[in-house]
Order: sequence, then C-alpha cells, then structure tokens
Amino acid sequence: MDRKLIFQNKIISELDKKGFRNSEKRNAIIRAFVASNKHLNADELYEIVKKIRAGIGFVTVYRTLKLLVRYGFAREVDFKDGFTRYEINDEPSVQHDHLICIRCGSVTEFKDAEIEKLKDKASSNTGFAPIFHRLEIFGICKQCGKKKVKPGWKKMYE
Repeated sequence: MDRKLIFQNKIISELDKKGFRNSEKRNAIIRAFVASNKHLNADELYEIVKKIRAGIGFVTVYRTLKLLVRYGFAREVDFKDGFTRYEINDEPSVQHDHLICIRCGSVTEFKDAEIEKLKDKASSNTGFAPIFHRLEIFGICKQCGKKKVKPGWKKMYE
C-alpha cells in the first residue's frame, strides 16, 4: 500500500479514536493535504480542496489543519513570507531542515547527519535536552539567478 495512503488512513483512524466525528469533508481535506506533499498555507489548501469537493468552506480547512497540528500529524512552518504554512509530519522521528529561496519562494527539504551531530554535541555540552530543532536557511536558489525579487522580500532580505 502507498505510504501516503497509509498515513491518510492513520490520521483518520486516530482522529476517530480520539472521538472526532468521521466526516467526508474532513477526510477530503486530509487526503488533499497529504497528497500535495507541499508546504501549503490554508488558502492554498482551500483552493485545492474546493476543486475536489464542493461545499467545503475555508473555516473547515483551517480548523482541520489546526487539528492535524494539535495531534502531531502536521507541523506549522514560517518561511517569512507572511503565511503560516503546514507540512505533513509522517515521520516525526526523522528530522529535516529547509532551504528557502527569497526570490521564487521554493522550499527544498534536506537532511544532514552533521547538523544532528552538532545539535547533539551542543545539547550534551550544556546539559540541554532537545525535543526538536528547526533550521531554515534563506537565500537564492540556483534557478533564480538574477530574476526579479518577489514583492516584500527585497525590503527584508536584500
């Protein structure tokens, strides 16, 4: 069975066990979110969902995202573009970080064992017990070169 389908089913099953009503609207939102495999904001997810299933409102999408975050199925991320974005959290034990292009807004996820070692060393040296870390590196991706900067970014970063 497809990994995304397994994760979708896990979310729906776990929410059901927690006493949340199993609704087709919420399930459609969950399926669209997991299938997107992107860092979506609520508006972007709403635009996807309304094409798939009529009658789902923005508030339902927003509340579903908040519910997914509350129970650890999604994470909120802030890429400094004025939106709260959400990413699936299907592998909570696997840490990843982000490279964010300030021109096109592209986000590249990456994993690096050296970053994990540095986190562990810094924590050990100070007696700190980390729960998670978040690393977001802002810059200009290879594809952007000398393209125009998105409105708002230039004032903040260039």
